[in-house]
Amino acid sequence: MSAVASPRVPVHLAWRLIRRSPARSLLIALLVAIPVLAGTFALVTISTARLSPGEAATRYLGGADAIAQVTEIKRFDPNGTAIGRGPRFNGEPSTVETPAGHGHQNRAAVDLTALLPAGARATLGPENERPVRVVAGRRATDVTGVPVDLRDPVTRGTFSIVHGTAPGAGQVAVTTSLADHLGVAVGDRLTVQGMPASVTVSAVVRDPRSLGAREVVAP
Repeated sequence: MSAVASPRVPVHLAWRLIRRSPARSLLIALLVAIPVLAGTFALVTISTARLSPGEAATRYLGGADAIAQVTEIKRFDPNGTAIGRGPRFNGEPSTVETPAGHGHQNRAAVDLTALLPAGARATLGPENERPVRVVAGRRATDVTGVPVDLRDPVTRGTFSIVHGTAPGAGQVAVTTSLADHLGVAVGDRLTVQGMPASVTVSAVVRDPRSLGAREVVAP
């Protein structure tokens, strides 16, 4: 007849070892806990850094149905190289390769609405950004200018308004990182390269695609 050991036996033995060598027991516990905590932290960080399909759609599309990219190539060779557009929607980098095509065109002169179905409309998205210089008092810095009308329902979700309201004529929105860097808040005045005279900060916003980005947003 075999005897089944009581579950209290290993517990009693473990407790006796802890009481006999508390320092050693603490060291063993730390050696086990530290890698587990580090692995858990890394897993949580990686999981939160990646966008889910729903989050990616909101952050890149806003309220739009699709994103249309106008290139300098008039006609593409279907057997040529595929086009890349920078970071993937889940935040991972992608290789951008030069497409094989024929002829060149001025992107600004392309009438995109003529290529869309009847009743459709188009607006500039965050991808049409360019470098600009911003001056606030004695402070000046080079930032990214984003021509997006945050009042348009189509762009809803591309930026999150933290303070203030969406900018209109003669107004801009600045990201939280830029506001902290320049020491500005809603109601302050700025000088933005390419905009006439000075403009008023109407909102402090957050770019979900890059939380630390220094950007100025204007319609």
